[in-house]
Amino acid sequence: MSKNNEPFFLKTIDHFSNALSISVLTSFKLNSSTVKYSNTEFKKDKNTFLRTLPIICFNQNQQTPEKLNKVKQHKDDATNTSLLAEIYKKNADKSYRKNDFEEAIKNYTLAIENYRTKKKDSLHKADAIYFRGQSYNNIGSFLKSIDDCTLAIAYYKNLGDLKYEYFAKTTITKVYSKIGLNEKAIEELLIIIDEKEANNYSIGLASNYYNLAINYKTINEKEKYKEYIFKALKVKQSRNDDDGFLPYYQSAIAEYYLEEDSLHKAKEFLDLAKKGYASMLHNNFSLHKYQKTKSTYFFKTKAFNKALDLAKTTIAHLKKHPDLSSTEELYKLIYEIYYRKDDTKNALYYFKSYIKTKDSISNISKISALNYYQTLLNVEQKEKKINQQKSSIEILAKKNQAKKELLIIISSASFLSFLIFYLYWNKLHLKKQKKIQEDFSHKLLLSQEDERKRISKDLHDGLGQSLLIIKNRIAALNDKETEELICNSIEEIRRISKSLHPFQLESVGLTSALHNLLHQLDNNCDTYIFGNIENIDSILSPEKEVNIYRIIQESLSNIIKHAKAKSARVNIDLSKNHISILIIDNGIGFDFDEKYHNIKSFGLKTINERVKFLNGTLKIHSIKNEGTTLNILLPLK
Repeated sequence: MSKNNEPFFLKTIDHFSNALSISVLTSFKLNSSTVKYSNTEFKKDKNTFLRTLPIICFNQNQQTPEKLNKVKQHKDDATNTSLLAEIYKKNADKSYRKNDFEEAIKNYTLAIENYRTKKKDSLHKADAIYFRGQSYNNIGSFLKSIDDCTLAIAYYKNLGDLKYEYFAKTTITKVYSKIGLNEKAIEELLIIIDEKEANNYSIGLASNYYNLAINYKTINEKEKYKEYIFKALKVKQSRNDDDGFLPYYQSAIAEYYLEEDSLHKAKEFLDLAKKGYASMLHNNFSLHKYQKTKSTYFFKTKAFNKALDLAKTTIAHLKKHPDLSSTEELYKLIYEIYYRKDDTKNALYYFKSYIKTKDSISNISKISALNYYQTLLNVEQKEKKINQQKSSIEILAKKNQAKKELLIIISSASFLSFLIFYLYWNKLHLKKQKKIQEDFSHKLLLSQEDERKRISKDLHDGLGQSLLIIKNRIAALNDKETEELICNSIEEIRRISKSLHPFQLESVGLTSALHNLLHQLDNNCDTYIFGNIENIDSILSPEKEVNIYRIIQESLSNIIKHAKAKSARVNIDLSKNHISILIIDNGIGFDFDEKYHNIKSFGLKTINERVKFLNGTLKIHSIKNEGTTLNILLPLK
């Protein structure tokens, strides 16, 4: 391809890169707006100009799939390869905006492979690497995200692009926060902030202060949280940015004052946020932060109806712009409002929504951290194996040819030893990993049981007692219909409380609690449930008793929900060394492998984890249309 046929956007970049003495105002039409650069602006932010210009030229040329195919036919040509890279990058950007991160990664990778080593390509290649790192972060590939951001930092540093260098560094700190490494995130953020303060560089500083404050809040460093959240607002005010984020920081300060019950100060900053939001660029983040904080303010000032309306409106908005943390806080707020209004039905509904969202956030955090550490462990193992192999090769290379036979014997012996060691080490490693996983599962079960017990106690002692007081007052008014409704609500609360945590275990013992469970389920479902339970009280620890209760409760629940059984029997036998549990139904049966490996099937997995916790064995025999038998053997020592 001749120089004269070089793509328009490349010629234009070269022109503006070299002719810095231009004094005329240059403008290009981009969609419905005009991008303008004077000589002064170009000198001040050349990198932003170079990022923008290819987009302008692509819009002018209106690249089509046919043109993309033509460019692909000339991939060996340096100029067309750069054009092809830009098209891949543009497609990746579209996928990124649509949250299709897998497709974005694919196209960013193709763009990176097609960019040349020329300086004018390096900036766009750095951006592709950086945004691929952002995409990896969004799908939970945290080590790949950190690797890409680290590589992008090296590119930006070489190009002198300080702004995007700090963007990439900040992204790494967000990865650390996301996987629960708050101390590591704080350490890296302090380094970034020290560098910016030393160089009087304020771009992104407000965001760094705010993220630092949130990390301090997470680890309960309240004074540090207060210090840096105010610094964030101060820097944002001094920059006079018209990006619509100033109301966000003002709402954050109002939120802090609400936590301190300083309502007058909170209102002062909420008024500022409202005024700023009305006069600045529309920003959904600022709007949602303001609305959530304003809802809390209404609640604190006992304007419950206003708080309720605004909280529900904000949740509706958040469905278009998901934010689990804000959604969790709003569900909790709505639950508390309904509780104050004595609307138990709605209070219970939003309380369940709050707990469900809270559990989702907790699970995401745990899974993210687990993926990070698992990937880190795999990388360390691979590096260790590679280093061992390199060491062996270096030793072999230094051996004398005259000792070849001896070398073969020694090498064979070394390989055999290495193989034995590796197999032994691998066995120990797998055993250790299994132990870690089992410990994690056990701790998770105990944590869930403690949380159930706490919620059950709160429902019984808090909401239950409140309803009882209401009942007594209504009884004095002789309103029988309302009194009956309240009584039904109290019974519902008690039933939910008992299902959350079997307090009977502590009062009447495991044997009676199981008898009561069978009797209660038999009376409240179409399946005939009966059994023979030997006395197993005071044999096991309270934690193990709870797990046996949960195993039988979950098994019977599965029979009632899925088995379509006419009857079910539970036998518990006590021997000298074991407790034997037999649960039989005459239902429709199921395919165990299919059911157990279904990602939506949690019941069987939970039963299996609890049996493991008790060091027991679980055997399940199920035939379709003939019923299912669960045989559990639990050792007493």
